[in-house]
Amino acid sequence: MAGNASFSTALSVLPGKSQTWLFDSACCNHMTPHSSLFSNLDPAPHPLNIHIADGSTMHGNSLGFVSTSTLSVHGVFHVPDLSYNLCSMGQLAELGYRLIFYYSGCIVQDPRTGQELGTGPRVGRMFPVNNLHLPPVAPISVAVTTAVVSSLPSLALWHSRLGHAPSSRVQQLVSRGLLGSVSKDNFDCTSCQLGKQPALPFNNSESISKSIFELIHSDVWGPSPIASIGGSRYFVVFIDDYSSYSWIFPMKSRFEILSIYSNFAKMVETQFSKRIKTFRSDNALEYTQHAFQALLHSYGTIHHLTCPGTSQQNGRAERKLRHILDTVRALLFSAKIPAPFWGEASLHAVHAINRIPSAVIHN
Repeated sequence: MAGNASFSTALSVLPGKSQTWLFDSACCNHMTPHSSLFSNLDPAPHPLNIHIADGSTMHGNSLGFVSTSTLSVHGVFHVPDLSYNLCSMGQLAELGYRLIFYYSGCIVQDPRTGQELGTGPRVGRMFPVNNLHLPPVAPISVAVTTAVVSSLPSLALWHSRLGHAPSSRVQQLVSRGLLGSVSKDNFDCTSCQLGKQPALPFNNSESISKSIFELIHSDVWGPSPIASIGGSRYFVVFIDDYSSYSWIFPMKSRFEILSIYSNFAKMVETQFSKRIKTFRSDNALEYTQHAFQALLHSYGTIHHLTCPGTSQQNGRAERKLRHILDTVRALLFSAKIPAPFWGEASLHAVHAINRIPSAVIHN
């Protein structure tokens, strides 16, 4: 057997009994060979015939509730001939639980609250269970009841769909009839409170542009301590001063900005028949390197640089970064998804921000 021999097969009859619990997508039901793990064990209503991969059959005649320091699960089969404790992914999905598998491991969530109920690391190509504590009432029964009670999308749902936009902006879209019929129940978003805790604000920018692409603000964020799913640790934003429209580009290295800006400037020329007149940034090395300065010069673009240590002079870009990161944190808190999804969340955040009303441009 190749790979991790102790985890290479979950259904083989091997000598000895492992204490490890494994998440198993081919297993029809939770099952264990250890009767000592059950806090209560009852006779099964019918014989339990378990067909395994080699074509043979194992038998059980009881099922019950397993309760240990790391596991609390109902409806577990007792199958004495097994060599592993198996946690059925199909059974968890059938009960309405959310299962997330990614490179580092897996998470089991309650979709009603986003609460994390269980985790497991990835070991080779297997996912052993670290801990799993399921509530007495499965989500599927609550989901059915909720669907009957309310069929209209709520303000809270649209608030989440629009990247946790301010409730006043969502109300504005509802009043214009742009979101269809919406249940107007009041809500309090805990994810926004956690993700949008403010620091002292920067001074407002005093620049006034008369047309698009007259002035572009830019800043680079990073490095992120955790790489995104695509391997990025940075992103760069370009903000049009006149329209406040933003563009975001993930980067694996700060110095990818050279090719990114070159393509961006060409896009502006091709799609809008415009040239960027002024480019404003801080004094970071990626902006002051000779190659980037030469690129700006080739387009006839004036480069505004802030004074060292005064990021407030690039306030428009700094506030945009804060807006994006606040939204990303709120999205990740709300969805309870792993941190490596920050890249996808930032792309979604900018897409949503560009499409909701903005006080800056009075729309």
